[in-house]
Amino acid sequence: MPNNRRVATGLAALLLNFVIPTSFAADEKLCPLSSPTALLSKEARGVIRHTFQLSSPREATEFAFLQGGESLVISHRGCEYRVLTILINTESESSAASDTRVGYRHAARQLLKVAELTPTNAAFFRTAAKALSSTAEGRALPKYDRPLSLSEVEGMTATVTLVESGRKGAEYHSLIELSRGPF
Repeated sequence: MPNNRRVATGLAALLLNFVIPTSFAADEKLCPLSSPTALLSKEARGVIRHTFQLSSPREATEFAFLQGGESLVISHRGCEYRVLTILINTESESSAASDTRVGYRHAARQLLKVAELTPTNAAFFRTAAKALSSTAEGRALPKYDRPLSLSEVEGMTATVTLVESGRKGAEYHSLIELSRGPF
């Protein structure tokens, strides 16, 4: 039996050191997207403080504080689809947090501010803001966490989802998800 235990230990070491890392590397090679890059920069007008941290080849987190008192947390992820989850906190919103129309309008205004800070993606953010604003103006009361289709070009779809919006203490927040793909 001691030989069987040595063989099993040796096989486990082989798997852990060579086979498993190789399979992860193969998965990374299959991903059509490159590593995420920052949307904003420290030099962008209105950005007081900015950080970007890559947590894996397919995930990153970006933090920014803006002159108007807003803070942004942007989560980048994806392989086949590029997904951005944006948490926007503001100090100024006087309307009640329970009205979803207000939530959609607020999120649209905040995405327009983000569009000003990221010229290379400004059109995408403006399109998403327009979809949120149009939903707020519709007849039916909008619900949160429903993807809104933005476009389909060359087999790729783009959506915006207002996951939630409302007041937390003195701040008003919007959690927005943007998705594009498949790449």
